[in-house]
Amino acid sequence: MRISAALLTALALSAHDAVAQTSSDPLSAIDWLSENAKPVAQSRAEPPVSRTAGTPDVSVVALGDSVRKRLGLLPFEVTQLKPNLWAGSDADRLARLLGQSVRQRLPAGQELLITLLLAEADDLPIAHQASAWTAARIEALSTLGAVDPALALVEQADPTSSPNIFARWLDLSLLAKSEITPCQALIASPALSTDKAVQIYCTARAGDVHTAILLFGTSAVLDTLSDTQEALLGRFLDPDLFEDDPMPRAPVRPDPLTFRLFEAAGATLPTAPLPRVFAHFDLSTDAGWKAQLEAAERLARAGTLPSNQLLGLYTERKAAASGGIWDRVRALQAFDAALQANDTGKIAQTLPAIWRGMKAAGLQTQFSELFAPRLTAADHAPDVQRIVFHMTLLSHAFKDAVLPNEANKTDKFLMSVAEGAANPTLTSTDISRAVADGFAAHAEVSNSVNDADDGQSGEALLQVLAKISDAGRGDAAALRQAISDLNALGLGDYARRTALQALILLDNG
Repeated sequence: MRISAALLTALALSAHDAVAQTSSDPLSAIDWLSENAKPVAQSRAEPPVSRTAGTPDVSVVALGDSVRKRLGLLPFEVTQLKPNLWAGSDADRLARLLGQSVRQRLPAGQELLITLLLAEADDLPIAHQASAWTAARIEALSTLGAVDPALALVEQADPTSSPNIFARWLDLSLLAKSEITPCQALIASPALSTDKAVQIYCTARAGDVHTAILLFGTSAVLDTLSDTQEALLGRFLDPDLFEDDPMPRAPVRPDPLTFRLFEAAGATLPTAPLPRVFAHFDLSTDAGWKAQLEAAERLARAGTLPSNQLLGLYTERKAAASGGIWDRVRALQAFDAALQANDTGKIAQTLPAIWRGMKAAGLQTQFSELFAPRLTAADHAPDVQRIVFHMTLLSHAFKDAVLPNEANKTDKFLMSVAEGAANPTLTSTDISRAVADGFAAHAEVSNSVNDADDGQSGEALLQVLAKISDAGRGDAAALRQAISDLNALGLGDYARRTALQALILLDNG
């Protein structure tokens, strides 16, 4: 669509009314945006800072250097990773390794990756490299769908420090429905974005609809907007004027602004075909329960949604349909009720069904984290014992696993791995042999990731994570090396959890 002169004139004439009636903004239904707007503090007279005319001490930093800043949400006490994680590494190399590591299929790899990305760490010593690596960390968190942690890291990094960081701040804020603050920042510092669609949208969201309409008209005349942007922004600025125009075709990969403009036009796009970060949008209570459930499962599979939040959604209400996700909801609710009643017979009846459902959804580990600790001490039938055994091994409580009464060779090998031994005489598949070889291959004396002071421990962990990523796709050689490296780096628990998850989730032998 190209805006005609008549439409531009009508739009310009409506600008005055738009200013006077800002409550007609298509997104005004997002109540909390206005409720959380903070008044600007009034200036107050301040007392003089200095009582003398002496010359103050001045710190001098050479041009090209930067004042080191520490970024991260998880302190050393939580991660046990020293803040010099990246100090000796090159940003481009780190970004390449991160690109090889971000697609994790094993939950242990997901957890280690997120811990590494969120660990408190000093900036790289060169300013432009520090900015590039910070942006790469934020982008990786976005890829995983970790919107809230990514936003928190953006805010630590100063979201207005560069157009690169600002663009990520705005994209994440759009999906979190909190774009007012970055839009106000853009109005204060227009150089943060040269994107005309962003400038128009943010000007309107910041409350200056008149200027937004003028920018829109100028951009339409100068042909600096795509057809889709013109159509959506026109509807956004004046829905009544453009209501008879056909909706543009949805792009295959919309950016967050385009996605939100479709929502503002009453044509919200489904998030399932879109990158994982868009699933966060459906966690809102504005979405239907099914959409929330599907988004929660998708994010839980990536390790970026707490298991308790997933459980809360599963048990929120009774399923109103059947098939697919509704069968999982019913099965989980039946199992949860049996567990709450401590009914051993009902537990034995309901556990196999929900275990099959969680396996179909790729959520065995998340389910195990929720329920394994409440099952390990109970008395169960042999078939249920094996499920409980696997659940315990998949959870952080893997050391508490109890071998089934009728344990087979595979069970005994799993138990040996949980104990850190990985008995090679019990192997029978490529995956199990890779696990046994990995535990046998690591150095006799383990070297902690914090032993070296070269500032490259983060890089070393990314190299291991790249191997875990390959292992999650069934690469036995990569699994062997990953287990060996994790043990050599003093991360024995991660080595065991990686091995156990590969054996239970990947090995079909």
